[in-house]
Amino acid sequence: MYKTDHFQLNQWEKPDRVLMEDFNADNARLDAALQTLTERPTITKLNTFTVDRPITGAAVFDMDVSGIDWGAWQYIFADFQLQGSGYMLLYPNRDPEAATSRGYVTSNSSKSLGGMLSCDFHSTALTRVEFQIFGCGAHTLQTVCPYQCITASADGISYDALETLHLRPSHESYTMNAGSKITVLGMR
Repeated sequence: MYKTDHFQLNQWEKPDRVLMEDFNADNARLDAALQTLTERPTITKLNTFTVDRPITGAAVFDMDVSGIDWGAWQYIFADFQLQGSGYMLLYPNRDPEAATSRGYVTSNSSKSLGGMLSCDFHSTALTRVEFQIFGCGAHTLQTVCPYQCITASADGISYDALETLHLRPSHESYTMNAGSKITVLGMR
């Protein structure tokens, strides 16, 4: 009787005598391997940032992402659940000039400014924006919003050099309310 290379499952030939215990042992190994796969999370919450006070005027909301091992993930997504009014500028490493964008980074407004994250104008509803900030094989910071053909980048900033992300109102009259939440998720 031969065994398979990876899981040592029985491989029979015609003259072999197949025993119930051999068959059951193989099934037990398969069952255990499948259970291990189902228990392994594919999407993991890496960090959650909650706004604890209104961010308005020139105020900035900082998010420390230096603890993320970018190479350990195939994709990393940011889920922005924002409340307030107006638009927030997203940029890396305390450098608003490092962020450039093409398209709109907003979930439900065709009137938004390019490169901004939209908060609800009436402050009654939650605006939710989810987009990819890392893709395996990428070398410089990029954000992609899959449902609106959005691409943004921070030229010259590698993922290894990315320490912080920041949200700041794009105009002094705009506000991001306390309770707004940003969740960073990794996918293997």
